This record gives sequence, C-alpha cells and structure tokens, in this order.
Amino acid sequence: MKTETSTDFNEQQSILIIKEMIKVSQKKLKNDGILFIIWGWAMFITYINSYLLYNIVLIYPYHEILSKLNIIL
Repeated sequence: MKTETSTDFNEQQSILIIKEMIKVSQKKLKNDGILFIIWGWAMFITYINSYLLYNIVLIYPYHEILSKLNIIL
C-alpha cells in the first residue's frame, strides 16, 4: 500500500515559509557571526605566516649562499 501525503501550498503560504526561513538564517548568522570573523582572521594570519616563512625564512639562506658564489638573483 502506498500512502501519499500531499500538502498543497498556495502562494501566500510559500512566501511565509520563505520569509520565516530567512529570519531564522539571519538570527543564526547574527549569533554565530563572531565565529566567522575569528575564523577569517585565523586564516589570514595563517596564510601571512606561511607566505613569510616560505619567501623570507626559507629563501634567505639560498640567497645568501648564491651571493657568496657571486650569482646575482
């Protein structure tokens, strides 16, 4: 036996459901927004540290060795 439960929505009910979902999402984002900001800053600091580590800390010894060999970069 197959039972079907169909709920027919009219335009007004659909719009009310959409508006309610938007309000719930806005409340969630407002409550959890600080976590997104902290996450963004953490990622920014991580990427800056990675860039500095790779381009300054790791490349500098190679640059020093090559300059001692009179190879200009």
